[in-house]
Amino acid sequence: MTARIETLDGHAATQTVTTTDLLKAAALVFVFVDHWGHYFAPDEIWWRVVGRASLPVWFFLIGFARSRATPWSWIGLGVLLSLLDLWREGSFAGAQLSILLNFAAIRLALPAIERHVWPQGSRIMLLVGVLALLSPYANQIVEYGTEGWLLALVGLAHRRWLDAPDRGTLTLRIALALAAGLLFILVETQDYGFEGMEIVALVAIVAGVSLLLFGFRRATLEWPLPAPVATLLRFCGRHSLTIYAAQIVVFTALAALLIDASDDGDE
Repeated sequence: MTARIETLDGHAATQTVTTTDLLKAAALVFVFVDHWGHYFAPDEIWWRVVGRASLPVWFFLIGFARSRATPWSWIGLGVLLSLLDLWREGSFAGAQLSILLNFAAIRLALPAIERHVWPQGSRIMLLVGVLALLSPYANQIVEYGTEGWLLALVGLAHRRWLDAPDRGTLTLRIALALAAGLLFILVETQDYGFEGMEIVALVAIVAGVSLLLFGFRRATLEWPLPAPVATLLRFCGRHSLTIYAAQIVVFTALAALLIDASDDGDE
């Protein structure tokens, strides 16, 4: 998306907004919904149901990206958020490593997966089975455990299908999406205790996000946007994980202040 922006001297400047920027901005909105429910409305489960829409997007983009570099900012912010979670939980029993560290681990593993696993369908099936079996254990250690890895494999399969759109890669891409979506629904339902219509809504959300990602192409679109909107979308796209981390820090601080204020009021 190329949005024309008028500069102070009256000349037109060009600011590019991509479909990736749009996707990340939408994911950040759902992250806000999810975290609002986690910190400020823990008894209202629908916040968490709707917030599930963000997770497949993040992991999909990790697998879809051509870059295999792991920024040190992911490690630093991941360690910070992990320590913050430990402080909030008060013990190692309830704490998990941050999702950012999971992203970093996937990035580090993807080159080896592409070299040694991806060429053969049987090896991919074996990897999917191992990830599914490890899910209950990995989820206790790091946020979104190996279900996130399966979602990242969907992103990788999507990119490879776009690069070589033959029937075999399309079939693999669809099979991985079904496996990842099913595991994601099962794990999230168990973790949050979803029931009835909540499960129905979760299935609909995962199906809708999956269809959206199936049509995803990284491109620069051409319709004009107001300059502030274009700037905001670019910022969200370029700094999405920093925004994610900052939101958790701010919400944790606000929640702690509200708890302190409530305790003072009860005395």
